[in-house]
Amino acid sequence: MLNSPTRDKPSARLTASSLRLALLPLYPLLQHCARVLLEFNGGASCVQVYVNQHDFFISRDRIGGGAQASAGAQADADFWRTLPDPLRPAPRFEPTLKALFDDIRATVKDEAQIIQAVFPNPGVVMRVFLQRVFAQVVQQHLEALLDRASATSTLASLRLLHIAHRLMTALADDLKAFDFAPAVSTGGVGQAAAVSSDVTVAQTLDTCVDETFAPYLEGRRYLDRERKSLGELYGGYLLRFTRYHVRSIACQYEGWPLLTDPNLPPSRRR
Repeated sequence: MLNSPTRDKPSARLTASSLRLALLPLYPLLQHCARVLLEFNGGASCVQVYVNQHDFFISRDRIGGGAQASAGAQADADFWRTLPDPLRPAPRFEPTLKALFDDIRATVKDEAQIIQAVFPNPGVVMRVFLQRVFAQVVQQHLEALLDRASATSTLASLRLLHIAHRLMTALADDLKAFDFAPAVSTGGVGQAAAVSSDVTVAQTLDTCVDETFAPYLEGRRYLDRERKSLGELYGGYLLRFTRYHVRSIACQYEGWPLLTDPNLPPSRRR
């Protein structure tokens, strides 16, 4: 395959660039094979093999607990301390999600060159690749982060949902630059693939973003979560006031000064 063993380190990216340079003379042959398969059966099997065997999806760092392991690292400890605190501004980004999206940008930029050079229908291939990225990588990472945020507080989950939506929308806007012109049919069985290419990469990205957030935004789910968060915040402030009020009544009943009286020594203030 044309894919490098890993894309997680700068040295690996250099190796991938060297590999593409070394395989440059083979691009015409690969393009011929892709075109033959396109005319033979629409090229669906060729595209699926290319996407399924891509190292971005089979890397061990992205299978299973990649998001969970990163989310517990010391580097983003401050993020998880700030996220549920209503007295502190919400963070601008989540470190592991931002790193993942940066990796996706770099990967798509590299693969766009190969896809455009090899496949006669690059728009179709890019759409399949991006659909797989969002369905398998992005959605699993987001679910892991939201599970942790929901276990912390409703406010934390709402803030993380907002951060993820903003970062993912920016990612989709950046990836729309890799849209290709619709494939032109050359006749034969490949006509089906050409018809399916009428959907652009930009439309596919918008659909992927909508489908990723649909479980959290559809119907009244988001409004119910906002209402729950406001209730929790109001209840927390009311509980503090109630405790202070109870202590104040007890002190007045027993003839003691209020525990917040500035005339009391510091050791007796609360």
